[in-house]
Amino acid sequence: MTKTVRQIIPIFFATDDNYAPFLAVSIRSMLDNADKNYFYRIHILTSSMNEANRKKMLSLSGENSKISFDNPEKKLAHLMESLSLRDYYSVATYYRLFIADMFPEYDKVMYIDSDTVIPGDISKMYLTDIGTNLVGAVQESVMLTEPFGEYAEKVIKVPYNEYFNAGILLMNLREFRANRIESRFIDLLSRKKFPVAQDQDYLNVLCHKKVYYFGHEWNLPPVDGLTDKAPEIVHYKMALRPWNYDGIKYGEYFWKYAKTSGFYDEICKIKKSRTPFDALKDKQVYDRLVSLALDEIASAEEEEKSENRRFFRTLLAF
Repeated sequence: MTKTVRQIIPIFFATDDNYAPFLAVSIRSMLDNADKNYFYRIHILTSSMNEANRKKMLSLSGENSKISFDNPEKKLAHLMESLSLRDYYSVATYYRLFIADMFPEYDKVMYIDSDTVIPGDISKMYLTDIGTNLVGAVQESVMLTEPFGEYAEKVIKVPYNEYFNAGILLMNLREFRANRIESRFIDLLSRKKFPVAQDQDYLNVLCHKKVYYFGHEWNLPPVDGLTDKAPEIVHYKMALRPWNYDGIKYGEYFWKYAKTSGFYDEICKIKKSRTPFDALKDKQVYDRLVSLALDEIASAEEEEKSENRRFFRTLLAF
């Protein structure tokens, strides 16, 4: 009897030991709900995950999935000093920008942040035809609020309602390579620093006008008012995290899969260890983000004024 060969769906995550427990929850939820007619080739991009965490992660895979670890450290070695980092971000946040050239065997992949739960069928997103667009993504809900909408338009030069969240991406690697996105990113990195959303800002600059937009249910933060549809992917971004706070919307999804992730006890300890000081630090992170955005807006406005002054001086010279 001939064995059926399943179509491979490549899924990429990027993390370190700090986020390993939450990544395990995301993978567990994804594999539990994904269509079993496909084979899920899961790549974990990491330069620092201990052996115990690796073993727990590998135990999540089943007969229609395989998990492996890939180290992008050599690829990024010459860029380390140029990569802007802040707060809880690590260098892993930039790994997605190098997937196309590191994995030439793939034409299309999913990239998913570790702070997610996937109650929907990920194959539906992967199998969506996005044409020649560079990415399939979801509008960034944070840009619907100020000052971030103004930041998108004045600093990134992308309309606020076209700026996308880079935490869940359907990546057209064939087009990434054809459009030389990696080399263009390295060039842009040498000329411009984006301290607010960092790699996400760069991706919005590089992919603008070549984005397929999914509905909010495919990258849904735990807030009200974005969609009436049930979540396909919940994204616990910023401080809205059920392992830190009670009462987080869609938190029941997280705890359901945490119990079978292999990290449940560890996650419970993380939650129990939280203090009022940690909540204060979360607020300070958000306040600092607002301040950074306002500073960048002011710099962009001053730069525009300077360009206008130079333009008029040139006109007067004639």
